[in-house]
Amino acid sequence: MKTIATWLPVFPGFYNTIFEPDEENEIDYFSEKRQDNNLPELPFEAYKFDYADYFNNTAISCCNFIENELKDFVTSIKFDSVNSPREYNFANDSIYCEISLSDENIETIKKCLFENTNLFTEYIKSKYTSYDGFSSSYSNDGTEWLANIDDCLAHTHKLGSILEFIVRNIWNSSYDIEGAMFESCSDCYLSVSNYEDCCNSVYCTECKTFVKKENAIGPLCKDCYDYKSQSFDVIVCSECHTEITNAWSKRQFQVELKLGYIKKVVCNDCLLLKQ
Repeated sequence: MKTIATWLPVFPGFYNTIFEPDEENEIDYFSEKRQDNNLPELPFEAYKFDYADYFNNTAISCCNFIENELKDFVTSIKFDSVNSPREYNFANDSIYCEISLSDENIETIKKCLFENTNLFTEYIKSKYTSYDGFSSSYSNDGTEWLANIDDCLAHTHKLGSILEFIVRNIWNSSYDIEGAMFESCSDCYLSVSNYEDCCNSVYCTECKTFVKKENAIGPLCKDCYDYKSQSFDVIVCSECHTEITNAWSKRQFQVELKLGYIKKVVCNDCLLLKQ
């Protein structure tokens, strides 16, 4: 039995593919929860999305899917890690894994390649021929790969390419294998690590923290509300929690706050209601 560290065939990456995490679905869910609790919607920055958990769980499901698809060619595929490029201009995410091959698996792979030599050499040429913007690190001569097949099957990159060729061009070329892989990940979804806050707490738009409803005034925590009022940057009514925009009212409150005559700012509408 041989175990080779390589990359997972078929997986197209997360960025700009069907595997890209869906933040909108989670935001819609929490917006409904917050509406039920009479809380305002949250800005995107308030959510702590657990991307690492989603990436890893999806990658594990993808490894299991390809292991099953290639059950005649591999013994097992074990997830190792997700590799993401620094920039997505020329590459997408990859799944690193460990693939175990028995002697029987190796003979089955060799038989498949030599029975489809022309198709394999075309595949290698199309995949590894350099062009403007891409400089190949490997030979584009498929016959050279076949001549050194044992070395290729033990290579950290070439094994992944050989299995990619088999699963896309030979074994399951007649159906949408990426779509089937995605469906196998139906239990994998993007979650948030601050679930309770996203459901039940007020997010202060000033200090960017969550506080309990009783410690908030409108969209601000009490500390930020007091600071905002005292700084005269934004004056918010303590009753209806709306910003006071009337110029005369703002000047009046600024003077009275500065002199310490009032401790609680109330807009004219709320004053009229009280009367």
